[in-house]
Amino acid sequence: PDCRAVLRGERRIELRRDPTWRKAAKAAKPRRQVALEDPASGSLFQALRAKRFALAKAQGVPPYVIFHDATLMEMAQAKPRSLEDFARLSGVGQAKLARYGATFLAVVADYDAGLGEPGEAHTA
Repeated sequence: PDCRAVLRGERRIELRRDPTWRKAAKAAKPRRQVALEDPASGSLFQALRAKRFALAKAQGVPPYVIFHDATLMEMAQAKPRSLEDFARLSGVGQAKLARYGATFLAVVADYDAGLGEPGEAHTA
């Protein structure tokens, strides 16, 4: 019965409009900073991120499809030396192990050998 009066124009209703400042506040959330235990791990993390970015760009996918930051952080701290060590990292399944294992192990090995610089894209 109430809707008939509205449809006939006999009764007026008001709709709520969300303020635009709420949407802006949600979009402006600060990004979480990556915190690693030692500066060397932080430099290795940046080298791993650079490799991930290069691979993602070449494949036309977002970087998180390759590995999430959490996996790269664990990689930087654990510094895997073999595919078996690499397979123990969270976020590394059989497919990613086969596809990216050797590439990221090479970044870790280059870094340990003193060849890696922060932000430098490594090739494998």
